[in-house]
Amino acid sequence: MGDKVNVPGIGEVEVLPNTVLDPAAYTAPDSGVALLPERVEFTAANMDNYNF
Repeated sequence: MGDKVNVPGIGEVEVLPNTVLDPAAYTAPDSGVALLPERVEFTAANMDNYNF
């Protein structure tokens, strides 16, 4: 948590715990959420466009 990454075309984003979205959510030690300025929906058609 707390890692900051510069995303071209978006700017600096920070990885935050899942509790940012849901106070009751569990956050594993090696995961979190990066809030982006626009909604991104991952589908079978576009998943190869992203580096997970």
